[in-house]
Amino acid sequence: METLFIADDEKNIRDGLKCILEWETLGFALCGEAANGEEALSGILQKKPSLVLLDIRMPKLTGIDIVRIAREQGYTGRFIILSGYSDFSYAQAAIRYGVEYYLTKPIDEDELLEAILSIKKAIEQERQTSDNIALYREKAKDVILHELITGTWKTDGSTGLSSADFQSMGLLAEIYQVVICEQFGPMPAYKNYHFTELLNVTNNNHHSFEHFSEDGKEIILLKGSFALRRFEDFLNHYEKADLQKGSPLDSLFLAYGHSVKNPDEIYLSYEEAAALTRRRFFCIQGQHTLVQHCLNISD
Repeated sequence: METLFIADDEKNIRDGLKCILEWETLGFALCGEAANGEEALSGILQKKPSLVLLDIRMPKLTGIDIVRIAREQGYTGRFIILSGYSDFSYAQAAIRYGVEYYLTKPIDEDELLEAILSIKKAIEQERQTSDNIALYREKAKDVILHELITGTWKTDGSTGLSSADFQSMGLLAEIYQVVICEQFGPMPAYKNYHFTELLNVTNNNHHSFEHFSEDGKEIILLKGSFALRRFEDFLNHYEKADLQKGSPLDSLFLAYGHSVKNPDEIYLSYEEAAALTRRRFFCIQGQHTLVQHCLNISD
């Protein structure tokens, strides 16, 4: 359901606008109203309605001023200007600030309905486009993450991705570390347990790691010093803990590579961790973690 805000200094007009159309049938719910320009601007910025029906001449602030200030403050919703004047200069100013419809009073029901249907269609198309972009970006992020970790990412600049692109995908950090998590042994009571669930808790859902599954292993990329500190704290506790046999933590094996500072070095941390997982059968009984200095690797 989209939201609707009505601003007009005449109460009878506000009341009339509320019932001139079947708003709920059209997919709109009234979220607020205002009788002067200051109230209107405050309500728009606070509630961020999908659509504003706005009188062009109100006390304290004009409709054009409201639109201008709202745009400057980042409001991106739609406006329909209502005016008792068919003044071309007003219409020009409204268009300049992205107002799509300028309707003269008294409001014609069919004209208003046509404007509403057009705006509703535009909102739906914009939302679909936004959803598609978000989906494509997430898919691209998954591919890039996999290539960064496995070392197939091209570092010659041919991808055209900048630091800003990595930032927008949540992949830019000052330091990285790859962790590989394996589960072993019978554990039917915890078959749906994932180490990443524990990371979510220890990182306070800080979005400080990425992960994917491959060949029965969880591949985890820790991003930033916060995530690395939390992981180190966990290891200190984990390695000293007297784990109860059959508990989910008792069935985990963690291998992790050295930390690196550049995205194109992430694969080095992964390769170290992957080499360690191939040597986990050399670990002593009860050992659940492995880092490079624990073994002399000559793969």
